[in-house]
Amino acid sequence: MKSCSPKVFLIDGARQVSKTYVIWHVGEKLFSNYIVSNMVEDSLGARLFAETKSVEDFYLQVSMLHGDKLKQKENTLIFMDEIQAYPHLLTLLKFLSQDNRFTYIAKGGEDNLSADLLCDVLLRLGILSRGCAGDNRLVAIKHLQLALQKSP
Repeated sequence: MKSCSPKVFLIDGARQVSKTYVIWHVGEKLFSNYIVSNMVEDSLGARLFAETKSVEDFYLQVSMLHGDKLKQKENTLIFMDEIQAYPHLLTLLKFLSQDNRFTYIAKGGEDNLSADLLCDVLLRLGILSRGCAGDNRLVAIKHLQLALQKSP
């Protein structure tokens, strides 16, 4: 997770298996600047990300919420929880990864967007690599567990 890779981690899996908790734990442990934006909460409230169409727009919205935490890639993790609330952000992930300014994790809800479809879209955009053993799904929880084992 702390590599210079511009890849985005995509987390998928069954409901209620602690995906968000694992992300939170890794984020808090490995990054001094851990930012969480829950897109479902945003869509029901302020809707700051509803019209976000560019990398600059995205950073403006994040800086309004967490400006003091936007530092360097090595110490800043941006977690986009429930990204399916704003489908246009899936496309924006490609440009955020190309910008390579921060480390990103995106998690989508299975009820609203198939995890397989989300993985396929991000694979085609070139911002995810294939999971283990040729599987189409990113085995992100495994990667996070390995990162936890390696961290001090």
